[in-house]
Order: sequence, then C-alpha cells, then structure tokens
Amino acid sequence: NAILSTYDLLAVQPTTEKLFQAACKTYEVDIISLDMGSRLPFYLKQPMVNLAISRGLYFEICYGPAIRDQSTRRHLISNAAALIRVTKGKNVIISSEALKAMEVRGPYDVINLYVLCLPPPPPRAPGMGFDNRN
Repeated sequence: NAILSTYDLLAVQPTTEKLFQAACKTYEVDIISLDMGSRLPFYLKQPMVNLAISRGLYFEICYGPAIRDQSTRRHLISNAAALIRVTKGKNVIISSEALKAMEVRGPYDVINLYVLCLPPPPPRAPGMGFDNRN
C-alpha cells in the first residue's frame, strides 16, 4: 500500500480478543498498543504474546491517562503488570500519550512505573547472600 509505505512505524490498538489475536499473528504492524486505562476485555495469553514477540512486535504502555484519573491509574498498574508478566519485560515500550505538557514525566518516573509493575523477586532462603557475578 502506497500510504502505509510513507510511515516508519505502524501501531494498532485492538479492542477485542479476535483483533488482538489477528494483530499478534498476521497484521503487518510494529506496535500493539493496548488501552491500559480501562479493564482489558480479554486476557493476555502467553502463546499469543510470544508469537508477537517472535515476529518482532512491540507492546506499548501509555501512562498519560493514568495521570488524569485515579480509577484509570488503578487499571493501568494492573494491566501493565499483567503485560510485563506475560512478556517477561521483553518488547515493551512505555510512552506518555500526553494531552498536555504537564502530563509528560521524566525518565526516572517512567522507570519507577516500570519497576512498580514488575513481579516481586522470588523469596530467598534465610541467610542467603546476593550473588553479584552476573
């Protein structure tokens, strides 16, 4: 398509599970953006997400709506945690989707949001030290 060739990145925001599966399996897109401000109408399933990652697709988390509304903030944290858990932190983009300049956050605030959504580390046995040989 001549119009699509003029863009470098193409993103979709699926609203149903069927569209999400099509985006993961067949659509020629670069980014799958999910509406994190409300409860997702479907569960993020590991096989579908892994297929999208293997195809080189990225998932987008937009934090801007969470700044505007408290209930949206709760949904964002819950949905982002589910996405990061399923993707294991791979191929995730965090963007602002800000409507005003005041909604844009600094890089450390965005990193803190990402860390907030990470699953807790596995418990360690008492007396077990840290291994810094990574």
